[in-house]
Amino acid sequence: MQYLFLAGRVLYGGFFLLAGIDHFRHVGMMTPYAAAKGIPAPRLSVLGSGSLIVLGGLSVLLGVRPTWGVLALTLFLVPTSFRMHNYWAATDPSPPTGCNQLQEEHRAPWGSLDAALHPAAVAIQPPAVRRSSHLGMRARK
Repeated sequence: MQYLFLAGRVLYGGFFLLAGIDHFRHVGMMTPYAAAKGIPAPRLSVLGSGSLIVLGGLSVLLGVRPTWGVLALTLFLVPTSFRMHNYWAATDPSPPTGCNQLQEEHRAPWGSLDAALHPAAVAIQPPAVRRSSHLGMRARK
């Protein structure tokens, strides 16, 4: 069971790590989209959110302070879900196929945030990491 959880953590953290890297690689494409959605300082927002995603993804992936990593990912996902992917506010009468696809893609990260905070995450970390993770609490011996 612990190996399955470890694999899930690696996949979940890796997903966000790659998404964050894409924010830097495709900043030129994402900036006009953020501006069209009314995001203030769109380029800075894209780069800042990319940093937040990379840090959160690395934290979950490596198991270093995973609670802080999940918090960073939540700080990214909540405003992004409501400001950038607000398909319910679309006025175009055509079917929102692109938005539906985005909603499908965003279900997995939201559904697995609770799993990333699961107590078993601490149990499968190396001892040196365990001592420094979870808001500074020491591991029990």
